[in-house]
Formats: sequence, structure tokens, C-alpha cells
Amino acid sequence: MNANSGSEFNLYFRAVRKRWWVIVLLLFITVAVILFTSLTEKPVYQTFMSVQVLPVEPQEVSLFGQLRVTSTQEEILLVEQQFISALRNGYVAWQTIADLDLGISAADLLNNISASVSDDFIYITFQADDPLNIEAIANTHFENALAYYGQIRAKPSTVALNFIAQQLANEENNFKQAQAAFLQFKADNHVNDLNREILAVQDLIRNLHMERERMAMTKAQNEKRRSETLAAAAAAYEEARSARSKGDREAESYYTNLARQYEAGATADSVEIAVNDLALAQYDQLITAKEQELAELIQLTAQYDYLQRAVERVQSNYNFLLSKESEARLKQSQAANVSFIQIIEPPRTPDRPAPSRLPKLLAVGVVVSLLGGVILTFLLELFSRGSRPHPAIE
Repeated sequence: MNANSGSEFNLYFRAVRKRWWVIVLLLFITVAVILFTSLTEKPVYQTFMSVQVLPVEPQEVSLFGQLRVTSTQEEILLVEQQFISALRNGYVAWQTIADLDLGISAADLLNNISASVSDDFIYITFQADDPLNIEAIANTHFENALAYYGQIRAKPSTVALNFIAQQLANEENNFKQAQAAFLQFKADNHVNDLNREILAVQDLIRNLHMERERMAMTKAQNEKRRSETLAAAAAAYEEARSARSKGDREAESYYTNLARQYEAGATADSVEIAVNDLALAQYDQLITAKEQELAELIQLTAQYDYLQRAVERVQSNYNFLLSKESEARLKQSQAANVSFIQIIEPPRTPDRPAPSRLPKLLAVGVVVSLLGGVILTFLLELFSRGSRPHPAIE
């Protein structure tokens, strides 16, 4: 087995020695191409900028429950990833090209932009062949990416704002309809605040009953006084008859006049009693009318309460949506502002080209060409032998 392995190694060694020129030629071509490309291409300039991402709040607007809570570090990492995606976006690249009239493609611009993340910081590298233009490219592209990211970040709030605005318009229309129906009910039944009017009618009925009782007591007093006055008049007439039978004209005249005075007082009391009866009848009519009015008002309570609750319910929904619309507008403004992404180290105009990549390219090219040349010699040896059996097997 060791003899076979040694024969195979000798076979490969002879193949490489036989076609060494293939390896040398491939190595020469590779080195020449790398040298030609490196020497003919324009020098590359680099500028750097570092950005810090501050803790941010979620941009969703909660309508019915609590929002999903994420940690601060997770939110920062998400912002970093999203902002780097904005930096690598083709639309943003074309906008930067148009702003600076660069005359290159979006792919060329994006190939010269790289970004890395470390904790709360984003480190961005820009490359260009013009040292005077690279700072403008970095600043313009960063601002365009920031504006684009703000628009994307504001999308949830914008969608919520549009939905809330539509629902708010619907609720405003419902509120107007409910309020119009409630006002029409009040106008048709001549009421403003039904509960207050019911209390007012109840107080009036209570006062009317008190006044009627007072009037009834006054009538009873007048009736008692009339009875006493009539009794006094009868007694005076009796004294007058007694005096006449005794022939005492003076006493008869006195008691007769006194009896007439008592009768006049009794007549006045009768008039007062008649007035009291009329007043009591009027009180009874008023109490009956007010009790009927109270019954009618109580019958309106169910419909009144239904219409009032409808207005309050729609108004509550409207006020809720109005507060959420204000929240959505604030969230939209906050997201579009993107003030939580701050430049820590701005880009600067480079004073010298970036270090050449020629040594690294040459090293890689030499290794790859040597390996490729060896593999190519083996393939050529294999094809040259064709279908002949392996020497070791023979």
C-alpha cells in the first residue's frame, strides 16, 4: 500500500515537472492582470462616520390594549438593522446620485458603502475616487437614508392615523345623527332636561298639596268661626225676645243690633268659605293636571334615557378616537424626525488615498494561481493518457 502511494506521488510529481510551464504561465498572467488592474485604476479615498442610536419608543398606536413590549437593546438592534438597510437601499442611492449629479449607477455607489454595528453605534465607511466629493457623498447619502428611514418608520403611525381619521369621521356623523334625534325628541315633547323637569313637577305638586292643606285648614277655621258667630247671633236674638217680653225696649234694640252684627260676620265667613272652596277646587285641578303631566314625563323617561345614552356612547367613542388621532399624529411626527439617530463623528475629506490592496490581492492571486496551475497540470495529464490504464496498476 505504501509502494502504491509512493508511485502515485511520483506520477503526480512527474506530471507537475513535465508541465511546469503551465503553472508559471498561469501565475504570470494572474500577477500581470492584478498589477495592471491596480496600476490603472484610480486611487481610492475613504471617509468614516460613526452614529449612535439612542433608546426609542415603539411607533405603533394602541387602540384596544397594551403594545408588545421589547427590551431597549432589542429595539436599538432593530433600529440599527433597519437603518443599515436604508443605507443599502437602491432608491436612496439613486436619490443621492441625483442630488450630487454623480454620473454613476446605484450599484457602484452602494458597492463603496459598508457599515458595521457595535453595541449602540453604527460605523459607516464611504469610498470614492474623488477626495473632494466623498464628504458630500457621505453627508448627502446619510441624510437621504435618514429621511427614507423616517418615512418607513412612520408608516405604522400613518396607517393608524388614516384608519383613525376615517373612523373619526364616521363617529362624528353618528354623533350628529344621535344628537339631532335627541334634540328633536326634546323639541317634540317640550323638554330640555327631563330628570330636572320631573323633579320640578314633583316639587310643584308637593307645594300644591301643602297649599291645599293650608287652604283646607283656613276653611275649617272660617267654618268654625261662622258656626260660633251664628250661635252668638241666635243667643242675641233670644236675649232680644226676652227683653221684648219684659218690655225693655232698650235691651231689645241692643241685642237685636248685636245679633245682626253676628249675622253680618257669619255672612262674611260664608263668603270666605266660598272663596276657600273655589281655591280648593282650583288646587285640585292644578294637582290633577300636574300629576297627569308628571305621568306623561315619566312615560318619556325610557326613550329619553335611550337617546341620551346613545349620544353619550357616540360622544365617548368620538372623544376616544380624537385622543388616539392626536397620539398618532405625535407618533408620526416623532418617527419622521428620527432624532434618536445622532452623528457622533462626522465624515471628513481625506488627505491621502486609502491603503492599497495590491499586496493582499497579489498574495491571494499567487496562491490561487499556483493551486489552479497544479490542478490544471493534473487534468492535462489525465486527458493526455486518455483511456490507458494507470502505470501503478500495470
